[in-house]
Order: sequence, then C-alpha cells, then structure tokens
Amino acid sequence: MITPRGDASAGEPAAPADGVAPLEGSRAREPDAPAPAGLDVTRPLLLLTPGAISYTPSRTSPLGLRYGLGAGMYFRTDSNLALSVGAHVEHVGVYRDSGPLSTLRLSSQLRLGGARARWFAYGLVEVSAVFTFDHSFQHELNSAESRIGPGALAGVGVMGLITRVFFLGAELGVNADLQLREGFDELAVASVQWRVVAGVLLGAR
Repeated sequence: MITPRGDASAGEPAAPADGVAPLEGSRAREPDAPAPAGLDVTRPLLLLTPGAISYTPSRTSPLGLRYGLGAGMYFRTDSNLALSVGAHVEHVGVYRDSGPLSTLRLSSQLRLGGARARWFAYGLVEVSAVFTFDHSFQHELNSAESRIGPGALAGVGVMGLITRVFFLGAELGVNADLQLREGFDELAVASVQWRVVAGVLLGAR
C-alpha cells in the first residue's frame, strides 16, 4: 500500500487541502496602516483671503474691504499640536465722501493650535509693514498723502478640509497700525477684522 505524501503516519506534516504547501517561515500579511493624509502631514500651502470686512471705529467711514494672497509651510507634530508660518500680502480699501483710502499690508504670519486630520483651530499673530495712500477731494482740492509704519494683528481662526486638497476657514482678529506722517507725526489706527480663508495643501493626493 502506498502512503500518501505528507501523511501523518509517515512522520511528515500533512499537506493543506488545496495541495499547496505554505512557504517555510511565512506568516499571514497584516493590512498596511492608512498613510497619513490631510492636516496630519507637514506640507506647504497656499492661502487666499477672497473676502474680509474691517471695522475702524475712529473713522467716519469705518467699514473697509480686504483681500489678499499668501504662502507658507504647515507643520504637524506627532501629537495634535500644529503650526504654520508664512508671508501674506493684503489690500484694504475704504471709500469715503472725501475720497478713497487704500492700504497695502506686507505681513509675516504665525498660526499655532490644535489639529486633527481634517481640522485646524489656532491662534493667529501677524507682524506687518503697512503702506497707506490717502486721496482727498474736499473743497475742490485734490491732494494725496502717503504713510508707512508697522502693524500687528492678534486673533483666532479655524480651517477645515473640504476635499483632500482644498480647505476653507474663517479668522477674527484685532489689528493695530502705527503710521508715520510726513514730519514724523504718529497716527495710531485700531480695527477689528473678519476674513474668509481658502487655500490649497500642496503635495496632497
């Protein structure tokens, strides 16, 4: 009588039912963990502030419209701590009966807070160089004045991913500018601003 190969009575391990023996030392492969994505990963980003409202109580025309563009780097730690640093260019326009007031802000930005895969809530600090152009048409006179000075903003914000690449959020802050007139007279301007933040995470798939 012929003993089948792999029969236990012959002292050999029994072959599997499908007749294919497993490789020596092989183990069942565990599924790979999902790759980090979204706001879980350090990556560069582009920012757009397509719409913002600025309120300056000291002006007769207190409301202004702001819009800007920025770029930076988003950093995520192993914990839920995250931060982003970058640069931002913003234009602020105010229309008054006496003529338009235009401000250009060149800012460095820091956002620091807590993040999850799809959300980032943070505190915001900006330090800016502020250029203001004031055009006046009062009393049939056309005059223009320019001012330059430092500015700063402190606020809070939140942004969330709406796809794996695009995010949307909002920020609320208090802005203070110290602008220098000709003759080195100082003019302090404080305002409250609210703005929409939209952007793209670069390198996200």
